[in-house]
Formats: sequence, C-alpha cells, structure tokens
Amino acid sequence: YRKSNQFQITDYLVEDESLDGQFIKNSNLSNNLYYNEKINAFYTQYGNKKNKFSYLLGLRIEESKTIVRQQETNSTDIKKYNDLFPTLNLAYELKENETITLGYNRRISRPRSYFINPFPSRTSETSFFQGNPYLNPTYSNGIDLGYLKRLKKTTLSGSIYYKKSDEIFTFINEATGTSVLVNDILVPVIRRSPVNLSTQKEIGIEFNTNYSHSKNWRIGGNVNFYQSEIIGIYNGIVYDSKNLIWSGRLNNYLKLFSSFDWQTRLSYRGPQKNAISTRKASISTNTAFSKDVFGDKMTLTFKIDDIFETQ
Repeated sequence: YRKSNQFQITDYLVEDESLDGQFIKNSNLSNNLYYNEKINAFYTQYGNKKNKFSYLLGLRIEESKTIVRQQETNSTDIKKYNDLFPTLNLAYELKENETITLGYNRRISRPRSYFINPFPSRTSETSFFQGNPYLNPTYSNGIDLGYLKRLKKTTLSGSIYYKKSDEIFTFINEATGTSVLVNDILVPVIRRSPVNLSTQKEIGIEFNTNYSHSKNWRIGGNVNFYQSEIIGIYNGIVYDSKNLIWSGRLNNYLKLFSSFDWQTRLSYRGPQKNAISTRKASISTNTAFSKDVFGDKMTLTFKIDDIFETQ
C-alpha cells in the first residue's frame, strides 16, 4: 500500500505603484492557487519459474483525487478517478546466458499543477500561458519483445516495442480575439494552453550494450530509434504529425586510482517536430570526478555539465 498526499500553494502577487509611491494590489493580475493531489495505491504481484520459463504478474489499483482552488475567486475544481494498472513479464532461457522476454504494462501520466492552473501567466503583452483545469491524465499501454545475451565481459540486449497513449498532453497556440498596440502596430494576443489531444502511437527498436573491461573500467551505450505518430483534432484544427526520431547515449566509468573515479556521459537527441513546432537536434557532454575521503565516510564530487556548450 502506498499513500501520496502532495499539496502546493502558488502565490502570485502583482502590485501597481501609485503617484504617491504606494503599492496597491492588482486583483486582475494577482493569483493564489491551492493544488492538492491525493493518491491511494494498492500493489500486488506474483511470479514463478519452471525449468527455463519464468513469469511475473502484477496489478496496481489506484484511487486519485485532485483539488484545484482559486483563492482569489474562491472557485474549486475537483477531479476523481479510479484505475487498474496490470503488468505482465515473461522470460524464456534459450541458453544459460541467453534469454528472450515479453512484457506488457499500462501506465498513467498526470498533469503537473501549472498545467491545470486556469489563471493566465503573462510572458509579454502579446502572449500568455493558461492552464486547463479540465485536463485529464494520459493513459498508455505498451508491449515489448526483448533479447538478452551475456558474454564474458559484455552484455548485449535489444527490444522491439509498441506504445499507444490516449488523451496525450499537447500545447496549442490560439488567438484570443483581442489585440494590443506594439510600436503603433495592432498585434493579436496569443494564448498557449495544454489540451488532451487524442492519440499517440510509438513503435521502435532499442539496443543496449555494457562492457566491463575490469572492475575499474566500464563502458555502456544505448541507441533508440522510433516512429511517433500523433492523431488529433481540436476546435476544427488538425494537429496530426509523424516523426522518425533517434537518440543515443554513451557512458564511461574509470577508476583512475584508489578512491578516485571519473565518469563521462555523451548524449544525443535527434530533431523532432509536430504540427505547430520544431525542435532542433541536441548533443551534450557531461563529466564528473569523485573521491572518497575520511575512510570512505565522505565523497567529494566535481561535475561539469555541457562541457562544449553544445546544448
């Protein structure tokens, strides 16, 4: 059994300075939001193995309640939902060091507090962000077929997977119907807001490898290729998009000498676009040095993120 009770108060105050130097609260732009998310979850799982075949069955039952209260207007929105989340994992040993797996899972992704805060957060005279209190969680079902092989110093694994997500969060831009003067030019005011936009399908293939030269030197890598397709219509506008995306990661761990470690990570994410925006490819390199001191009772760490400023 697991209980989660998260609450957050966002106090956003805007004051106007009067001619005599006094600051007066602007009730139109100020906001005080109370957010509370309560989750009761029950878990159970059962597994067994017979000869070369093993299985693990799991079930999670969740009872959720979300309260969003606008203190300024004294308005409250409450959402309640109960869900079941089953999992299934099967494995068959082809050889002592070679295994194939088949897995299924159902998951939930809840909106963050600012996703559902209906109070506008203005970034400029011509644009603002506004949460959607009617936003629903995203539910996804995934299945994957995997292969694992262990060699003397190397572990190789790969999988083919498919995931379908319903009511995904998508940020859309809409004209509000109002305009403001900017440098004597009438500019429309745009609102950016999240909505549940139908369905997303992902199908891909992933490769992982880990090489242990010795207990002092380990290298690991990951490459992921997948196609993402979003299908949805909102207010008569089609937001369909399809992407072929790939990402990769390379990790290196090296113990330079006694109690002194060096770790480096290289990450790459390919370009991506949807119906309203484009994201460029990004690459970054991080490194860290750590040393145990005082008889391994304390660790000192020095870390550098994005060494070459490529992100």
